[in-house]
Amino acid sequence: MDVLTALFGNPIKVKILRLFLFNPETPFFLQEIVRRTMAPSGAVRRELGNLANAGFLRKRLVTKDI
Repeated sequence: MDVLTALFGNPIKVKILRLFLFNPETPFFLQEIVRRTMAPSGAVRRELGNLANAGFLRKRLVTKDI
């Protein structure tokens, strides 16, 4: 078992944390996180919500010009 997985208890959360920690200035869309972590979108969405509620992530709303 990976040390970070042992600490955080969830391998998907660890993959997401690694993605953001190794790319601190890069914004990601949900589908890109799903693709890069190879995790189910529902699980990624849940973990992103948990990390945002904990203050680790900031949400940015994107609007499209029509």
